[in-house]
Amino acid sequence: MKTLDVEGNLAKKEASKTKPILVQKSPYLKKSEKYELYKKKIENQKYLEFAIDEIALELTHYLSKQ
Repeated sequence: MKTLDVEGNLAKKEASKTKPILVQKSPYLKKSEKYELYKKKIENQKYLEFAIDEIALELTHYLSKQ
């Protein structure tokens, strides 16, 4: 039978070097940042056409299911 040598107290938790989750910066964009991003995207005519086509496709699928 093998034995393992263990140093220290395994039940003792070491101090965390990272910030608590609530203090960390959120990876999600704020609403104002989202609006600015969409404003920039809408200025591009190709993106606007793509977005309109996607919306039309989703509406068609939704209406055909009913």
